[in-house]
Amino acid sequence: MTLSFDQMLRTGPFRVVALTNATVTASHTKKAVSVFGCKSPVAVLVRQGATLKAFRPDGAPMSKDDIEKLYPGAWDRVLAEA
Repeated sequence: MTLSFDQMLRTGPFRVVALTNATVTASHTKKAVSVFGCKSPVAVLVRQGATLKAFRPDGAPMSKDDIEKLYPGAWDRVLAEA
């Protein structure tokens, strides 16, 4: 699993960023090459001021510990964004 942050969206006092999983698979034969990519959200983080909340793609809440297990330092990184 390759996790990364998408570009942070800023609207008024809100900051929204998705933590996503991206995979790329390639294969070949003697006559062709095939490449397949997939990107899917793992978590959505929403910050308003100093308050940060995280959610799974199905809307279920996630804790700071849940996020830190997936991507160490993510919570503080989002809080530090201007």
